[in-house]
Amino acid sequence: MTKSVENAVGMGIAVIFVLVCSNVLASALRKVIPGMVRIACFIIVIATFVTVVELLMQAYTYPLFLKLGIFIPLIVVNCIPLGRAEAFAYKNGLMASCADGLGLGIGYCLSLTILSAFREVFGSGTFLGKPVFGPSFQPFSFMVEAPGAFVCLSIYLPLITTNCAVLGVCLININEDYNFIKTLVSSFGYSTGFGFALVLFTGVRERILLARVPRSLQDTSIGLVTAGLLSLSFFAFKGMV
Repeated sequence: MTKSVENAVGMGIAVIFVLVCSNVLASALRKVIPGMVRIACFIIVIATFVTVVELLMQAYTYPLFLKLGIFIPLIVVNCIPLGRAEAFAYKNGLMASCADGLGLGIGYCLSLTILSAFREVFGSGTFLGKPVFGPSFQPFSFMVEAPGAFVCLSIYLPLITTNCAVLGVCLININEDYNFIKTLVSSFGYSTGFGFALVLFTGVRERILLARVPRSLQDTSIGLVTAGLLSLSFFAFKGMV
């Protein structure tokens, strides 16, 4: 996804659209959505706007859609839209929620663009498809491979502090007035659950590839259904600890 600036900007704009729209709708419906099912409702809202983005890309920017592929549906499981809907939009007005989504979306887009620009310039010797070095330049092909992405991403490791999952756990621990032991157990539980959810979702997606899925539910549709069912299944653990 971050091999070129074009891909990064396209993905960034998609995330901005989903963030702004989901924040606005979550804020508009905050007095209607019951608190016990708000997370499931937020996921449905986010999945709806992700589907809209995907259909628009297929209609107007099909070459970009082919490049981004599975990364577009994965916006549904991105912690940023869900985290902002829960932490901010559900508690604030329309304008503030819109501004929050727009600001975070622009920040996300800038981060992807900077990372992709670094990889494209040094990995391909181009910027937006145009050469930036002389003919004697030998591109670092390692930079456009998967290991090169991790090397570049290491620059962004400090940005993990802005992950909404980390912020959300901190806010929950503060709001619940947990002591040190409870905070430690709570943080460990949330991080373990997050990792388990990722592994479980990946395993289910791999099995789906081998299953006979109806044509109407293939590709993105079955991915969204799986993510929704998986999120609802985790409600069974609510109150057990």
